[in-house]
Amino acid sequence: MIEITEALLIKLAGPSAYERGLKYFAEGRVTAIDSSERHTAAIVHGTEAYSVQLTHTHRQLDGACDCPASEGIEFCKRCVALALVLQERQINGALLEHGSDEEKLKAYLALQTPGTLVAELMRASKELPELRERMLLQAELATDPAPARRLKEAITKVTRPRPLWEYGQVAAYFARVEATLDNVLAVANQINTDVLLKTVLYGIERLEKALEHVDDSGGYRFGVYRLHQLHVETLRRLEWSPDRK
Repeated sequence: MIEITEALLIKLAGPSAYERGLKYFAEGRVTAIDSSERHTAAIVHGTEAYSVQLTHTHRQLDGACDCPASEGIEFCKRCVALALVLQERQINGALLEHGSDEEKLKAYLALQTPGTLVAELMRASKELPELRERMLLQAELATDPAPARRLKEAITKVTRPRPLWEYGQVAAYFARVEATLDNVLAVANQINTDVLLKTVLYGIERLEKALEHVDDSGGYRFGVYRLHQLHVETLRRLEWSPDRK
């Protein structure tokens, strides 16, 4: 396939259509993509859904769309949007062959279908409880900016006070605490501020009680320090007036 570049697409569509097509691509308006060696078809959504066809060889790229602006001939913004999908695939294909391990992994994931990614994440969530908890928290945040119950349950689960003195047990205990705090910190900016403040104070209280029963001679109080730091940051977000108590 011809190398798809910004210069090529501007030449085919013009600067204005290129910019609008770039916006369509960034907004994920290209769906139902069906591609072969020389042809790629898709549905591109705008005010209406239109069928787009691209023909690509090693030397040229042609486009057609059934929208009024294209009349089946001109390389319109929807053709640009679909061409940008192919460009992204070209870039990811090159990274798969020559990129670093991180680049190869990112490129591989980018080339997977949404269904494949969902299946992989569901499988991983069964093996990694911390990942499962984070995704469940994100799922609740999608509809509720104040998932107080789940936050409290997650902290309660990992901070149950019980006598622990053996080094391995203590390390494992605080590793679970750290993982839960990582989940809270990862979504802190998305959580309702009042709920976040209550969550932080609850977490500090739970950890301080836990440390009365757990041997902390190895210096595992980092989680408490992180919560205190988040406490300060949350208070700044509240923007309390001087007379508020």
